[in-house]
Amino acid sequence: MNGRSLPFAVGALALVPVIGLLLIAVWMSFWEGGPGEPVTYTLKHYQKLFSDPFTYGSIFNTVGFALTTVLVSLAFAVPIAWLVERTDLPGKEIVFTLMTVSTLVPTFFTAMGWVFMLHPRIGVLNKLLYDWIGWGPLNIASIGGMGWVEGLGLSSLAFIMVVAAYRAMDPSLEEVARVHGLGLLRTLRHVTIPLTFPSIVAAAIYIFTIGLAAFEVPAIIGLSNKIFTFATFVFYQMQPLEDLPNYGLAGAVSTLMVAIALLLSWWYFRVLGDSRRYAVVTGRGYRPKLVELGRRWIAAWIFLGFFFLLAKVLPLTLLVWASLLSYFQPPSWEALHRISLTNFYGLPWALLTRGAQNTLILMLVVPTLAVVICLGISWVVVRSGKRWRFVFDAVAFLPHAVPNIILA
Repeated sequence: MNGRSLPFAVGALALVPVIGLLLIAVWMSFWEGGPGEPVTYTLKHYQKLFSDPFTYGSIFNTVGFALTTVLVSLAFAVPIAWLVERTDLPGKEIVFTLMTVSTLVPTFFTAMGWVFMLHPRIGVLNKLLYDWIGWGPLNIASIGGMGWVEGLGLSSLAFIMVVAAYRAMDPSLEEVARVHGLGLLRTLRHVTIPLTFPSIVAAAIYIFTIGLAAFEVPAIIGLSNKIFTFATFVFYQMQPLEDLPNYGLAGAVSTLMVAIALLLSWWYFRVLGDSRRYAVVTGRGYRPKLVELGRRWIAAWIFLGFFFLLAKVLPLTLLVWASLLSYFQPPSWEALHRISLTNFYGLPWALLTRGAQNTLILMLVVPTLAVVICLGISWVVVRSGKRWRFVFDAVAFLPHAVPNIILA
């Protein structure tokens, strides 16, 4: 095997398990029977899927959840990316580091923190609102609430995708706009946003795709209020409280999600392809001028502090607070005298140690395999020149739109 065929072999080898697992999910949708029974094939799972009002409720919930996730994540990611790359914001290196490191915090941690903050019955903020103004509660166990939590969690990922566009963008047209008297807001609306629009749309599609397949937030927050999305619907079919797992119906839902993922991947790559039309050519050695914020840097840092407070600090702080109490109580002087480490003494340390070892192994093995596989796929997509190379790109995109429970 020569050097040119090795990346192709690595990329092709990576596609086999992905395609194989997805085909198994499709096969399950036509399969009927239990362990030890003869296998028969049927379409009744699709008939049941599309005739059940519960399915359409799950579709509505999933789309609403994913759209809210996109709106929330971009509402924070785009302004922060612009502040970091296109302005003279003091301390923007710290902001970039915090946004990058934030991707390491699992969403289910912050989801549990938001339950303690805005749950209708035990939420700290709800209790404060009711005590102060007699109004409430804000319900985090809703489509909007779940999308808010997921959107905050994915803002860092959206930032990483969008900030690259602002860094690579040639802002000569911004300077021309300022020379001709356009203010900051008009320049943003008519020049900056249109130039980076393809990257923003691509990030929106990517985040929407992740929202369709998200499991942690809908499971932690939504199930308590009997709000099902595609991911929790599949989980419920495969792990019912009573009765045997319904693999056929779960496979039908999985097949539907694979079809949606294919459409989203086609749209995603088309948007990326159209981004070339937005290129601006300048002379060699050209250095753009950053936007001077002046005293507006104070407002910028208030916005940034508000984001980090909501996205990480408050939910994680409440999670730590809850771990120090025998039962959850809102923060108060009285509750402060009841904090202890009792909950930590009763932890199953043997299981935690084993879990930490398994996590460490996954942290070492999974990124290494992912980098090797992505190098092979990237080489095929970018350097091979094959007309069918888009297949590699599309298949690599598919797992983002399919819940991990389906692949598992």
